[in-house]
Amino acid sequence: MPDCPTVGEWIQSWLTDYALLRVCGSTYRGYQGVVRRYVLPHLGAVPLDELRPDMVQAFYRTLQSPGASRTG
Repeated sequence: MPDCPTVGEWIQSWLTDYALLRVCGSTYRGYQGVVRRYVLPHLGAVPLDELRPDMVQAFYRTLQSPGASRTG
């Protein structure tokens, strides 16, 4: 059985296989920035099959905390 991709691997694949083909360039660059700045540092290393709702909720809480937009 092949290894399960991480959230980071999957989202990078989504960016190139889906978003790049379906959104304008500025939107794509915005997606890349959000993924690089926020998603990858927090959830990128998590195997996709181990991602749980509580992990996503904790990520949302982190983004909503004071200073989150300044610290990444």
